[in-house]
Amino acid sequence: MLSKINIFRGYRLTQALVIVLFSLLLSGCFTVTWVSPYDQKLVDGLEEFHKDAATFVVKMENDGSKKDSFQEFKPEYDKLMVKLDTLLVRATANSSHIDDHGMDIQELINEALADATGGDPNQFKDVSLSAAQIIDLRNLIVKWREDHKLQDRSTGVWKVRRAALGRAIVAVMTFELSKKAE
Repeated sequence: MLSKINIFRGYRLTQALVIVLFSLLLSGCFTVTWVSPYDQKLVDGLEEFHKDAATFVVKMENDGSKKDSFQEFKPEYDKLMVKLDTLLVRATANSSHIDDHGMDIQELINEALADATGGDPNQFKDVSLSAAQIIDLRNLIVKWREDHKLQDRSTGVWKVRRAALGRAIVAVMTFELSKKAE
C-alpha cells in the first residue's frame, strides 16, 4: 500500500511540475530566440557586396566570353570571396545569440530544405539562417568561378547569373530586414 502512495505522489508531483512549466511558458516567462538579431553592418555589407558582384557580372557579360579570360578575372573572384567570407564571419558570430530552441527550429528548417533540394542537411549545422544564406551565396560565386575556369562563358549565361545573384541578395536582405524592429 505504501508503494502505491509513493507512486501516486510521484505522478502528482510530475503532473504539477508540467502544469507549472506550461503556465510559465504561456505567460511569457520563457523567451525563445529564433533568429540572430538584426545587424545593420551585415545589411550594409550585403549592399556593398551586391554592388561589387553586379559590377563584376556586367563586366563578364561584356568581356567574359573571351577565350582564356579566367586569369584576367581571377582577382575579381578573389575579391568577392573575401567580402563574402567577411560577411560570413559576422553572421556566424551573431549565431551565438540564438538559443537552443531557435537552433533546433533552424535544424528542422535545414533538414526540410535539404529534403526539398537534395542537399546535405548538415551543411548549415549550428549556424544562423543568415549565415546559411551567405554560405549559399558564397557557393554560387564558387560555382561561377569553377565554371569559368573550365570553359569560356557566353554573354547569355551571365545575364542568367545576374538574375540569380539578384534573387539570392533579395532573399538574404529580406530576411535581415524582416528582423529590424519597427
